[in-house]
Amino acid sequence: MAHLNNLSSAEIRIHLHEILLVEKTFLVLDYVVWVKNFDEAMIHLEQALPCLLHLKNRISKAILEHLLLRAFRLREGNSSLQEELVKAVELEMNIQIFGTLGCSSFWSCPLNSNGAIGK
Repeated sequence: MAHLNNLSSAEIRIHLHEILLVEKTFLVLDYVVWVKNFDEAMIHLEQALPCLLHLKNRISKAILEHLLLRAFRLREGNSSLQEELVKAVELEMNIQIFGTLGCSSFWSCPLNSNGAIGK
């Protein structure tokens, strides 16, 4: 566990979320294997699925957020590089994620008044 000392709190939170997802998945599967009634097992799976998907979506969002913050911090002190990064991310988000080449979106990177990336 010595390597955890070298991680930031954000990276540790990501690892903890991944551990929680594995634990929840194990608990669901353990119950489904234990129960003898197929209908009861399916009800349990149907109830657990949205919970697991939501947790996975939250982890993905956190990973993307931390990657963006890390890239922004690596360009600290150079406002032109930070602006280029923001423009490149906005372009990708508006064309590839939220829109298409012919019909782009209008998403903008959340920036605080001091120029740092916000939530």
